[in-house]
Amino acid sequence: NDIESLKKVFNEHKDEIACVIMEPVTHVLPKEGFLKEVEELTHKNGAVLISDEVSCCFRVGYAVYPRYNFMPDMVTCGKGIANGYAVDVLLGKKEIMELGGIKHNKGERVFLISTTFGASMSGLGAMMATIDYFKKHNVLKYLWDYNEKLMDGANKIAKELGINDKFYFEGFGGRVNYVTKDEKGNSSYELRTLFAQELAKKGVLMPWVTPSYAHKGKELKMTLDAIRVALIIYKKALKEGVGKYLKGHAIKPVFRKYN
Repeated sequence: NDIESLKKVFNEHKDEIACVIMEPVTHVLPKEGFLKEVEELTHKNGAVLISDEVSCCFRVGYAVYPRYNFMPDMVTCGKGIANGYAVDVLLGKKEIMELGGIKHNKGERVFLISTTFGASMSGLGAMMATIDYFKKHNVLKYLWDYNEKLMDGANKIAKELGINDKFYFEGFGGRVNYVTKDEKGNSSYELRTLFAQELAKKGVLMPWVTPSYAHKGKELKMTLDAIRVALIIYKKALKEGVGKYLKGHAIKPVFRKYN
């Protein structure tokens, strides 16, 4: 939501930027008009805007860009679009997509479109079935409602235990994240691992928050019950030290310099 930061990059690297790639929405909602500003600023500087919707498509919306009224030049989709089957989708404006196609004779191809799974009809069938099912059963609305119930329930438990400043769910119905902090208020991978560890003991796997349409009231109650047990241990770890309760190594960020 910081348009000034993008302006700064363009000003510092004038005529050097080919494209802007961004995830349009995480657990943080874009401010009204922000994504349109990104589009206009990118095009003003002669660059291509690519919207990375691999994680948020079929969660926030079928595609995100129509929901927030901006028009990227290219869009990437995956994951939820085929319910887990190996399908990725690259959408784009005709004049951009043709630069990677085989129908023009205007010189070199600007990029390569590879079809590793081009002959895999099962994935495309799964994608079509997923789209039909989502529309027929209004799955997007269901997932939003479920996420909000999960988020509200978990935050209520954390507040009851008096640790809602150290653990909380944040976001909105389309995308949810949980935050784990230590006694000093710093983000803690050790406590995040501990929370996931204690949930797993109760049969709930939640390295991140992605409920399924298959999750109903029974699963919601099971999850919230597991969260309560996990947060009781979490509260003890805040006072006594996480090392007393954590088994094995703590998780690490995927994108890191050293192993």
